[in-house]
Amino acid sequence: MNQQKYASSAMVLVKHLVDMEKKDAGERGHYNPEVGHELPEVPLHRARQIMTRVEFIQEFDHMNIFTIDSKARVRADSVPMQNAFREVCGEPGFARKLKETLVRISDIESLGRTKELTIKVNMLKTSPEISVYSKS
Repeated sequence: MNQQKYASSAMVLVKHLVDMEKKDAGERGHYNPEVGHELPEVPLHRARQIMTRVEFIQEFDHMNIFTIDSKARVRADSVPMQNAFREVCGEPGFARKLKETLVRISDIESLGRTKELTIKVNMLKTSPEISVYSKS
């Protein structure tokens, strides 16, 4: 389960960066002759909101998937990595599969937070016995 949370949080940010790139590509393209490749980037606090799992962003930085620069901006670690992001997000059904995965993770996590209430009525006693069980 933790592996799914880990991977899906990265994929959510990957999709966001690719969507940003598609939106901006019409104006300036992916390459600027004066400064080189311009990769889409988001502020660190926004990347954490997008991922919803704030504890993973530093690990992704250490693994060279994303980079966090000195101005606290997050982007693909390199141009080849952004190319890989684009390729993965361009696969048929990617958005649907990502959404299904996120729903499944949410459903499984909600099961862990569910409490079960059991009421036992004993015919010899006048008051029922109530037990609460946690499903974790």
